Amino acid sequence: MHHNAVKTDRPPSIISTINTGFQALNRHWWLIVVPLLVDLFLWTAPRISPQPLVDNVAHQLNNVDLNASLQGYVSQWRELGIPFDLRIRGNALNLLGSLIGTVVTPPSPLGQGTWHIGSLGLLLGTLLLVNIAGLAISSIYLLLLGDAIRQQGRQQGLWRGVKVFIKMLGVTLVWCGVALAILIPFLLLGGLLTLFSTVLGYTVMFFGVAGVLWMWFTARFAFAAVVMSNASAPRALLGSVLVVRRWFWSAIGLFLLSYVIMSGMAVIWQGLAHLGLIGLVIAMIGSAYISAGMSAAHLVFYRDRMQSSDRTAGSARVYSVGPNKS
Repeated sequence: MHHNAVKTDRPPSIISTINTGFQALNRHWWLIVVPLLVDLFLWTAPRISPQPLVDNVAHQLNNVDLNASLQGYVSQWRELGIPFDLRIRGNALNLLGSLIGTVVTPPSPLGQGTWHIGSLGLLLGTLLLVNIAGLAISSIYLLLLGDAIRQQGRQQGLWRGVKVFIKMLGVTLVWCGVALAILIPFLLLGGLLTLFSTVLGYTVMFFGVAGVLWMWFTARFAFAAVVMSNASAPRALLGSVLVVRRWFWSAIGLFLLSYVIMSGMAVIWQGLAHLGLIGLVIAMIGSAYISAGMSAAHLVFYRDRMQSSDRTAGSARVYSVGPNKS
């Protein structure tokens, strides 16, 4: 009898996945040195602040005839005086889960100066450089975590790290291109529709933003696909979409559990940072360990579910052939 059915090979639970990630990290505990050094750099090295550019824009807006509410926002924006550090706030591609920037830290004993940016061109160039640097460090870091999970003891050649970085940069560029291709038409159409109906125009814009957010969520495992499957940029994005679509609720669970863990631990790190220098160092070490373990768990999540999908696909091919008839 031919059964056109496929056996379901379910991957480990989310808790088991996180446990596997931390077990791999415990065997290679020295990997926490990478995020730890990044945190030390962000804490002691000079900040990069666009405050002069912000002041100039605010001054120009003060000379424009704005309504009272907008003028009040401009004044508040100019008077905040908060040091906005582009190394932290402007680096969207830092995947190390740095502690600095998420908690209030005591002053560095080495002092911390500020580099000011006063032109738009320099601002864009700085954002580009810090994101490239953040992605490069993150690429090597995730590659090391991936090797720790596989336990294959691969040699860490420089060219291998460069190839992973190029692929991750490709993932970023492809994602940004597709996101802009989706978002811009919705924004243009929504802006045009606001001339006739404000509600309708903003509704169209909302769907465009929602589409980009959905893309962001479905692409969360693209970097893991590069590290664990050596996939090219398009295949990495497709692999991430496949994993999220097939294991949607598990992906949601991992995302929410990661958020709860990192948010809860941030409260503890902040309490330690208030104790002074020793407390901050302990918080940095703890944060580096937790963030590394969770990053490893994301790699394990992708690996197990892609392997499960491959085994299921293989089973489907076997069952579709059926028994031989003599």
